[in-house]
Amino acid sequence: MSSPVGEADRAMQSVGPILIAACAQKEPSWFLLILTGMVRLTEQQVRILNGKNFATVATVMPDGSPEATVVWIETDGIYIYLNTAFPRLKARNLQRDHRVAITVFDCKDPYNEVLAIRGRVELILEGADEHIDKLSRMYEGKPFKDFRQGQTRVIVKVTPERIHVQ
Repeated sequence: MSSPVGEADRAMQSVGPILIAACAQKEPSWFLLILTGMVRLTEQQVRILNGKNFATVATVMPDGSPEATVVWIETDGIYIYLNTAFPRLKARNLQRDHRVAITVFDCKDPYNEVLAIRGRVELILEGADEHIDKLSRMYEGKPFKDFRQGQTRVIVKVTPERIHVQ
């Protein structure tokens, strides 16, 4: 399967930037994929990510070793979102090194519906308290109550660069 980035390079060489710009107006999400190196989420992947399925998120420690934790997760169909807090280790690791690996499986079919995702993150403070409350209502059916003094919630917005369906 060819990648959108490879297709864009070939298109630019053969027809030039004017045609690419015209395609971007007609299909902006395709153009976004080309510019960022993102992969497009399939309906199956969106269903798994937006199900009540737990994800394991791996980050990189300062010494290069992995650190992994279980988190709540969701997607808007383009990006993948989770939530953490500063000064937690996961947040500090992601602030220093934006690479992330995520594994999530469908709890109803754990051996056949598994996603292994690699990508890069953007940390977003605005709306993070509301986001963790949304995730809490989705996963636990109740408002989030575990706000801790001295912690600042942060949305972790993941740009998926590679998704392997196992």
